[in-house]
Amino acid sequence: MVPDKVHLVGSIALDSVEEVFRTVGGVLGRRLRRVPDGEPGGRRLWISWQYPFLRAQAFLRPDFSQPNPRGLPPLMLAEGTDPSEIRFGELGYAREARISYQDFAAARGRGELPADARFQVSLPTPLAVINPFCVMRDAPAVEGPYESAMLREVDAICRAIPHRDLCIQWDICIEMLLWDGRWEGLRNPFGSDLQNEILHRIKRLGEAVPADVELGFHLCYGDYDAKHFVEPLDAGRLVEVANRFTVTVGRPLG
Repeated sequence: MVPDKVHLVGSIALDSVEEVFRTVGGVLGRRLRRVPDGEPGGRRLWISWQYPFLRAQAFLRPDFSQPNPRGLPPLMLAEGTDPSEIRFGELGYAREARISYQDFAAARGRGELPADARFQVSLPTPLAVINPFCVMRDAPAVEGPYESAMLREVDAICRAIPHRDLCIQWDICIEMLLWDGRWEGLRNPFGSDLQNEILHRIKRLGEAVPADVELGFHLCYGDYDAKHFVEPLDAGRLVEVANRFTVTVGRPLG
């Protein structure tokens, strides 16, 4: 059976945004309801482009005493840092989205994309950035300000792009792996309250997206060397998380 609708979750292995729109429009055409920009350049490896951004903050420094098999030592609060004064500036997601939307509108105007397609902005959750990159004892102090900055990015995106043209998708990878609980490479910072902590965060992220902007969640088991971090046993956990998110967010999901 030929699919009537196709969803692209974000990253596409092409070299430019224009090439992404031209290629997926030509191949998938009317089946596209939403189109991401393919996350080229520095965004190709998902959250990795945020590590140098975090490393540049004066209130964070690398902890070389911790193992760093990928060459990225975890970050810790610099000595003398007052957690109440931590604040992030722009993260770069809104800037990238504004630029790519111009390419999207141009491609749609040329007929390379369906006239009713929306521009999809895929964003990592704050936990997904801070949990892998910061030492566990300092992560809570960093995650809150980073979440505030990410929600400002969402607001900036929604002010810059017409809502009728926009879809925002939150990428749920770290949370999905934590919920599954089988990957030994991921620490659980929440103990027995894990599910509630995740749901509280999802509620805040969902509420940050205006009602007339399409909202989606990409449930993911990761992608490293073309493999999941841990293979799902079946779709049971995915269905459980999807059902809980739907109730928690309390609004239609795309």
